[in-house]
Amino acid sequence: QAAKHFNIDPRRIRYWKKQKMDLAAASKKRARLPGGGRKKISEELDTELCNWIHLMRANHNRVSRKMIRNKALEIYPTMSDAGARFLASRGWLEKFLNRNGFALRRRTTMAQKDPDLLTQKLVSFVDYVSKTVVSKRISEKDIIAMDETAVWFDMVSPSTIDVRGTKSVALKTTGHEKSHLTVVLAAKADGSKLKPFIVFRGAVREVKAMQQEITRAVIATSANGWMNDDLTSA
Repeated sequence: QAAKHFNIDPRRIRYWKKQKMDLAAASKKRARLPGGGRKKISEELDTELCNWIHLMRANHNRVSRKMIRNKALEIYPTMSDAGARFLASRGWLEKFLNRNGFALRRRTTMAQKDPDLLTQKLVSFVDYVSKTVVSKRISEKDIIAMDETAVWFDMVSPSTIDVRGTKSVALKTTGHEKSHLTVVLAAKADGSKLKPFIVFRGAVREVKAMQQEITRAVIATSANGWMNDDLTSA
C-alpha cells in the first residue's frame, strides 16, 4: 500500500525494511548509510594514485589536476580490479580529491609588508613631478613612463595538489628559476609607445644575431641581465 500510495518501487520498500535498524541508528546529518552511494572505480587505483601523489610531494614536485588525470589513465589498465571503461573525468577527479583529503594549495612564502608611509610618499612624488613639469615647461612627448620586469626561464606554477591542511608547501624546480631576461616597457605622456627593450645576460654573440633579425624590439645584453645606466643612455 505504501509503495502504491507514494509511487515507489515495492522492491525499494522491502530493501528499506531490511535496513530498518541501520537507518534508525544512523546520524540524521548523513545523506546515506556508510558504504552507500556509487562505488569507487577501483580501490587499487585510489591507493596507487595516493601513493604517487605523496611520493611526488615528498620530493617537492608539483602535482596538477591534469597530471593526476593523466596518471590515472596511464595506470588504470594495470589495476587488478579495473573495469572496461574509465575516462578520468573532472567529476571523478573532484570525488577522488575530496575522499582522500587532497586540495589545491599555493606555495607558502613570506609576504613583504608595505612601508608605513607609502601613501604619503606617493602623494609627495606625484606633487613634485606635477610642479616640475609646469616649472620646466616639459612637453608630453618628453615625459616617459618606463618599467622593467624579469621574465624567468623556469616559471614554476605556484600551486600544486597536496594534503589539505599542510602548513608548508614546497615545490621543486629545474634549478633555472633564477635565470632570467629583462623586459623594459615604456610609453610617453602623449600616448605613443616605445619599442620593448629586452636585455639578456651575457650571450653577446647570440644577441648580435638577434639584433639583425628582430626589428620590432630593441635587443641588448648586460653582465647580469638587468637594465643599467649604459643601456639607458645608449
